[in-house]
Amino acid sequence: VPTRAEAEWAMDAAAGIHAAWWGDPSLDTLDWLSGTKAVPPQIDSETLYAMLWPAFCDRYGDRISKEIKIVGERYLGNIQRWLDSRSGPRCLTHNDFRPDNMLYCADDKDQPIVIVDWQTVGVGEGASDIAYYLGTSMDAATRKVEEHGLLARYRTGLDRHNIPFADLAQQWNAYRLASFSGMLMGVTASMVVEQTDRGDAMFLAMSERSALMAIDHAEIALDF
Repeated sequence: VPTRAEAEWAMDAAAGIHAAWWGDPSLDTLDWLSGTKAVPPQIDSETLYAMLWPAFCDRYGDRISKEIKIVGERYLGNIQRWLDSRSGPRCLTHNDFRPDNMLYCADDKDQPIVIVDWQTVGVGEGASDIAYYLGTSMDAATRKVEEHGLLARYRTGLDRHNIPFADLAQQWNAYRLASFSGMLMGVTASMVVEQTDRGDAMFLAMSERSALMAIDHAEIALDF
């Protein structure tokens, strides 16, 4: 679990990354970014999830909590509908925004954090990176205490970068809608990388925490 200072630095970093490309139509001219209009989608998320969810359940068996099962089944057949429901401003997104991909230097007041591992970079809603971070790196109790304050810090960071207020108004809803992001990664990535004990523990934790987040925000996260 990140410290409060590390989480605040992550919010500031996300705001800077997202603001630099916020609502920029030129993103859709780039054929090397996932999620742009320059090339057709390379991966059918609906088909991929439908194919890998049963394998995930089979591999982990009774290690899968009832919350993971509830949320996982709820999204089966609804991935594309969930993706299409995102209607906010688009920007550059990291898509694996978690502490393992962050380097910290508390003594550097100008740049206390550096974000690394950009192999999943794409285009989407900035709030999805925030939901992924909080939903996977914090246990449910910590996240529920911290999420309002950290999302407010993210919005303040966007405001500091002159993002229009109209674009900031729906960030809480966009954040809640993106609750499933971490679980989608946990389910799919666990099935396509080499299996290790550490990897199993990480992917199960990501899925469990994100499932609890989706349930906590069910009025948006599970409303299709």
